[in-house]
Amino acid sequence: MKKRIIICGIVVLLMTMGLCGCGKTGANVSELTNLLNDVSETGSLMPDSETETEVEEMSQEVSEEPVADDAFAGLEIPSESELGIEYAVIIDGKRYDFPLSLKSFMDDGWSFTDDTSMNVNAGNYGNVYYLEKDGEQFVGVVENLSENRSNVLDCALIGFQIKGSTNVKVEFPNGVVYGESSYDDVVAAFGEPTGTYDYNPKIQIEYREKALNYVSFTFFDGVMSEMAIQYVRFDNPNQTISPKNEVPEIVKAYKQPNSVSDNFGDYSFSIDGAVYRLPSPVSAFTANGWSIDTENSDEALANGSTGTVKLTKGEYTLSCYAENYDVYSAFIENCFIYDINIIGYYGETVDLRLPKGLKFRDDRKTVEKALEGTSYDTSEGSNDSVYFFVEDDNSEGVKNGYTIYLSDTGLASVEIVYQPSFDSFRKEMGLK
Repeated sequence: MKKRIIICGIVVLLMTMGLCGCGKTGANVSELTNLLNDVSETGSLMPDSETETEVEEMSQEVSEEPVADDAFAGLEIPSESELGIEYAVIIDGKRYDFPLSLKSFMDDGWSFTDDTSMNVNAGNYGNVYYLEKDGEQFVGVVENLSENRSNVLDCALIGFQIKGSTNVKVEFPNGVVYGESSYDDVVAAFGEPTGTYDYNPKIQIEYREKALNYVSFTFFDGVMSEMAIQYVRFDNPNQTISPKNEVPEIVKAYKQPNSVSDNFGDYSFSIDGAVYRLPSPVSAFTANGWSIDTENSDEALANGSTGTVKLTKGEYTLSCYAENYDVYSAFIENCFIYDINIIGYYGETVDLRLPKGLKFRDDRKTVEKALEGTSYDTSEGSNDSVYFFVEDDNSEGVKNGYTIYLSDTGLASVEIVYQPSFDSFRKEMGLK
C-alpha cells in the first residue's frame, strides 16, 4: 500500500538585522512548495537544480559537537497575525502553536529518521529531514533559533504542508478542517484571500503577510486536497548575544602572510606595510593601529552570521563586512573580514599593495599588464573611468573577487571579496 505523506515545513527564523548586520532571508515559498509536492508525488526528495541551489545556499550543516543552548526559554508565541490568522493547528485533538521546538513535537511520538548528531549554525535553515509516526511521514526543514551552533533536535518547527489524503485529523482554531472544509467554508472562516491562483484543474488560495508567513489551501474539483501553514519569526526576542571574553580557536589558527602573493586567487594585500589575507580577523587590523568605529559596527555576531565593521586610522576609514566562523557567538574583533573596500581618491589615503604590485594611481596599462593571465571583465565609465571585475570561478555560490576602479587619475579604489563557506574555511584552518 502506498505510504501517505504529510509534507511538513519546519522552517526557521532569521537572525535579526540588529544582531547580524545583514540577515539571511528565507527560502522562496513557491520553490519550497514545489519541492515538497515533488516528494509527495514521487516518494523521493529530488528537487530541481534551481531549488537545490537555493537550499544549499541556505544550509550550513556541520558535524562538530553541539552547543548547549535553550533557544525556546521565554519565547513569546504569537497568537494572531495582522490578518487575524492564528498560526496554530490542532492535530488529532492536540493544539500546536508555531514556532515550537522540534523536541516537543517528537515527544508526541514522532521519530527523527535522519542522523541526530547533525548540527546547524545559528539562524540557518533549509536542511531537509524526515519525521515518521504510525506510517505517516513528514518532510521538514529546521532552523536554529539560538546564537550558537546547535544540534538539529534543538531547532524549531514553524509550519507544515499536507498533500493528499491522510488518517491524521488536522484542523484550525477557527473550525476549518483539512480534507472536509469547502472553498466557501475557508473564505467564511478566514475572509477574502490575499491571493488566488488557477492551476487548472486545481485552485489555490492563500492568506499571506510578511512574505514568508502564510496559510494556503488547494482545492481539486471543489475538494480540499492540499494545505500549508508557515510562520517565520523575523525577530527573535529571546536571542541575546552573549560572547565569551576569549579568543576563539579559529582566530588563533589564522596565519598572517609575510608578503603579498602575485596570485589574485590568494586574496592577499597590504595596507601601510601590513600584509593581510582574506578572510582576516578584525583583530589583525586592530593589531596594526586600526580602531573599530563602534557606532557604525556590529558589537558581536551569532555563530555563522554576518555583519558590518568600520575601521578607522586617523581620517581614513575602511568599510567591511565580517562573518563569525566560530561555533559560538563572538565579539566583532574575533570575526573575520571577508569583504573590504579600500579607497584612495579623496582625503587622507593609505599605502596599498595588491598582487603584482598594483597600487593607487597606477594607470590602465599597468593594471592590464598585472592582470595578464587572469580572467576579468571591464565596464567603461565617464571621464576615462573604468571598472575591472576579477571574479573567482571556484567561488562557492558567492561572487568572490576584485572590483578595481580607475578614475582619470589612475587606480582609485578596490573592493576585495572572499567569503568561503563556514565548513570549508574551518577545515582550511584545521578545525572541525
